[in-house]
Amino acid sequence: MRHTVVLMFALSSLAFTQNRTSHLRPMPASAVQVLYVADEANLYTFDITPKTFQPDLAGTIPLPKPQVNGITASADGKFLYLMASDPYPQTDNRVYVYDTDRYGVPGTPLQSLPATSAFSMAVDPAGKFFFVVNNGAVNQKTETQVESIYRFQVDQANGKLSQPVNEVTYQVPVQATNYCSLSIAGMNANGTEIYDYVFCGTHAGANGTYDERSVNSSTGALGAAQQILSWSTDTDGSPDSVQLVKNLIFDFKYPVDYQPYDELQILPLLPGNHNPVIDCTATMLPACASDAGVAHPSGKYVFYTNAQARTTEVDAVELGSKQIVATGTTFSTFQPNRLKFSPDGAIAYSWGTTVSIFGFDISTAAITTGGSIWQLETVSILPAERY
Repeated sequence: MRHTVVLMFALSSLAFTQNRTSHLRPMPASAVQVLYVADEANLYTFDITPKTFQPDLAGTIPLPKPQVNGITASADGKFLYLMASDPYPQTDNRVYVYDTDRYGVPGTPLQSLPATSAFSMAVDPAGKFFFVVNNGAVNQKTETQVESIYRFQVDQANGKLSQPVNEVTYQVPVQATNYCSLSIAGMNANGTEIYDYVFCGTHAGANGTYDERSVNSSTGALGAAQQILSWSTDTDGSPDSVQLVKNLIFDFKYPVDYQPYDELQILPLLPGNHNPVIDCTATMLPACASDAGVAHPSGKYVFYTNAQARTTEVDAVELGSKQIVATGTTFSTFQPNRLKFSPDGAIAYSWGTTVSIFGFDISTAAITTGGSIWQLETVSILPAERY
């Protein structure tokens, strides 16, 4: 405990000094790569130095509530949205809106909105709309729960949110043997489509369904659902890991609980089209077998992690030949499900108790080892860019 206190005091003192002298720092000539790190008390803002990929602590603010339930930022990094509540059992959940300085450091909250049963946030890339999933009433007779997607207008001058509008409503099972939940899976690059995801756990296995909905660029109204993917497992299987990247669906499949992935399907992100562009299995190519897989933001690479060896290999996505091809790049990482990228894909972050930073050359797949951040109680990270 004493070491933790000393560490927190040192970080807080450094952040205070940097906040007071930030006006003396030269203005950056281009976008600043920012990493937000939350522990159980504070939110730290780190700027990542180009080429060396070393973290520079730019500022620290106290969390408004100790339990972080979500963190996201506008595409230009000017506004930060934090969802936080009191500790479990969760009470007084709220969405806090911050503006940030040129280095991505947030100040005091500009707005605090009640979000009692909300989770799973998404910000429109154009900066016009903000979406959350909200849990509604449970019907004990039908054993279903109302889950909705709420839309907020974003004030583009200060990032503040309007009152919510209920755009989409689902009735999902909440039975002892069949429990489902709704979440937002993301949006496309220009904000004209939003993707939602219903996950269900049953006594016979798990299943998931992904839908695409149009987003009206003027009003933010959502269109009708069009299914883009569904998967299911039997009682011996684990849920698929699905990522939507660059008009592609990356569907990593577990064959059996606690075993490596043995299949990756890459499909076009189109409603009703379920023919894989690439279908890679362990029997065809060893690169398809791993503990966890993460698609790169470019859609050109897959990062496969071996948890026991604590290493990650980088494989190329060759759409022309319909293959996953090893690049020869391997680097040391931590937990396999904790690998995130900067928005431009040029930085990879592997995080656990330590956040390790790596530069990534998209043209050559080369990795450059950068710095690290030691946080004893890291609970969430968010890579962002501040323009």
